[in-house]
Amino acid sequence: LLLLLLCLLTMSRKSCLDLVQDIIDSVLATPQAQKATASQLVDKLKEYEQRKKTDRKGEEIVANLVARTIKIVWKSYNKLQLEHSTEDKPLEEVSSDDPSGKFLLEMTHYHKDLRKNVLDLVADVKEEVGDVEHLIAEQAKNHIHANEIITTIGFSSTLLNFFKKAHEDCKFHVIVAESEPSHQAHKMAKLLGKAGIDTTLIPYSNIYAMMSRVNKVIIGAETITANGGLLAYEGTHGLCLAAEQLAVPVIVCSGLYKLSPEIPCSYELDTFTHMGPASGIVKYSEGEMVRSANCIFPIYDYVPPNLIQIFITSNETFSPSTIFRAVDDHYFNH
Repeated sequence: LLLLLLCLLTMSRKSCLDLVQDIIDSVLATPQAQKATASQLVDKLKEYEQRKKTDRKGEEIVANLVARTIKIVWKSYNKLQLEHSTEDKPLEEVSSDDPSGKFLLEMTHYHKDLRKNVLDLVADVKEEVGDVEHLIAEQAKNHIHANEIITTIGFSSTLLNFFKKAHEDCKFHVIVAESEPSHQAHKMAKLLGKAGIDTTLIPYSNIYAMMSRVNKVIIGAETITANGGLLAYEGTHGLCLAAEQLAVPVIVCSGLYKLSPEIPCSYELDTFTHMGPASGIVKYSEGEMVRSANCIFPIYDYVPPNLIQIFITSNETFSPSTIFRAVDDHYFNH
């Protein structure tokens, strides 16, 4: 049950590629989309998002990619409007006058090139998702240096490729922290060892004791929020708190397809981080314990932006205070 829940809530890069292709096949490449206006395409994308939320609860990346596609539709429509009309007010001006986003409903002019332009830009997004791990790994030599000790937690294919690429230029040591109950760090440590990287696997309780020897913490992310925070593997918040206490920089490696326009509020963090079944911690066979204890099992940790120094993405690096620029480029600011 635990493994099934983790599979449902964790979206791999391949799954994201499949999702982008599904958006193309289900919405943009249909016969109905050939003569659709921009407003109609937006409506179809929102309907698609609602269907996916029903089928796969908890996948923020579905909403992220749909919202990014809506921004692509808006940009394409705006460009075509400016090319075909000098009298109409540009949508960029309308958007500043109407911050509620109601101008989306006004995209009613039909442009025969709209769907083609949108498909071309969505294909670029698909290519970006496909190349994200390679592009991030290419930056490894700028962030990892000889004889450094680096700490990470859990498993991430992006980090695995990042460390492998850095190992081509220098030798360093990776400490992988384990967090119960998923045991993903065992897989990470094993694959790093096979790649010839000096690796130590430690229990979560030893993180603070080891942190004084560490040069930097490098982690992955499931979702990057608009305020510069993130959702990550359970136990990541404690790791980042230990790093802050001992002034160890925290670096995050993640593709921009995980960027979300949402900002979590303190009163909704329990919902935002997804709670797993208590059986992941206490087995139902332990009847007396189950009846006497209230078990809380977060699937992800929320890490606030003040604990993070740098985001490494496929295109560039961001500090938490400038991540809003990427949000503005990819999503509407309703």
